[in-house]
Amino acid sequence: MLFYMNKKITNIECDYIYKYVVIGEAGVGKTSIVRQYVYNDYGDNYNTTIGVDFSCKTMTVQDKIIRIQIWDTAGQESFRSIINTYYKNAIGVIIVVDDNTPSQLENIKYWKNEYYKKQKNTNPTVFFMVILNKIDQFDKNERHDLIHDYCDDNNILFYGTSAKSGCNINECFRNFTNNIHEKTKDMPHKVNGIKKYNNTIDLHNPHQYRYNCCNIV
Repeated sequence: MLFYMNKKITNIECDYIYKYVVIGEAGVGKTSIVRQYVYNDYGDNYNTTIGVDFSCKTMTVQDKIIRIQIWDTAGQESFRSIINTYYKNAIGVIIVVDDNTPSQLENIKYWKNEYYKKQKNTNPTVFFMVILNKIDQFDKNERHDLIHDYCDDNNILFYGTSAKSGCNINECFRNFTNNIHEKTKDMPHKVNGIKKYNNTIDLHNPHQYRYNCCNIV
């Protein structure tokens, strides 16, 4: 789609767009986490995600306005061939598990490897966060310590959350975004998964307005 306008726009709403994908098994609460974060809303009876759901939220980090695109993917195996295309050019990959997830640590490794396996040209700059959801429903155990140690060893942000109560939901997204911004803001090259806006846009160049529904271009 191309947009043609006659003059320049100076009141751009954000400085950056970050693309995040949320992955993990079905039923771990991926949609509940996203809805709690974006809409401050929780329900016990969400419909199963079919394919991918898309949401946006804007936050300010170090005086920069960042709009987060969140692609919430289906966990069922039957949809995995569909959602692979949405992994492309993500700067943030969020892996969600809960206490009912079999072999939690191996499941986290599986989804991390699944992300890399589906990338034809692996993004050299990508950040992972692991969320252990539904912490209001269980007590801490040794499996959680193993996850924590694995994340520490691999520079992965780790949070326990409750989408139902909202515990740590805002904190994990804010710290994840702040961490990404801090580590990428001074990179001299373009970073896949991050779209940087200038203060003004040249509307005489129609190609600047090319829009792709699935990727930041």
